[in-house]
Amino acid sequence: MDAVLSRASIPERADPHDWNTWDHYRNIHERRLEEHPFVDHSNPNTLVFLETGSVLSLQGRVHCFRGVVLEVEKWYETQYFGTLRRVRCYSYRYAAWVEGGHPVLRYHNVHRNDEEYHHRVFNPLTGEEVGYETLLRYQFPVFTEVLDELELITRVLEG
Repeated sequence: MDAVLSRASIPERADPHDWNTWDHYRNIHERRLEEHPFVDHSNPNTLVFLETGSVLSLQGRVHCFRGVVLEVEKWYETQYFGTLRRVRCYSYRYAAWVEGGHPVLRYHNVHRNDEEYHHRVFNPLTGEEVGYETLLRYQFPVFTEVLDELELITRVLEG
């Protein structure tokens, strides 16, 4: 895998996916989605937070420039401190592709051993897998880092 795209060398750090208040998490998510320069706001996203009983998830698609689509599926555990609701994501799936074309990027931890976080990179011109690595939780990207990586990978589609 191209060293620029590899996350396996990220040294141990505080968990970037740790507990956050629900209001703060949602506000950060909305602001980063609105401000990210690779998101094509002319084609509205379909991301929605869903709540069924005690189960909370984020699901939908984000349309990006260069015809890239990012499908997102995240599942959260919740806890309360008094009346303050906190959330922490425990299951992730990001799958990106060029509309009508090839896969570009996949991140997930949806196998039986959810302690393994998988990262796959594909050549957007051919669909050939060009990188695979298994990550630890603290190496797994936050949402905006996934968008950043998509922008970098798909630069070959310009021109």
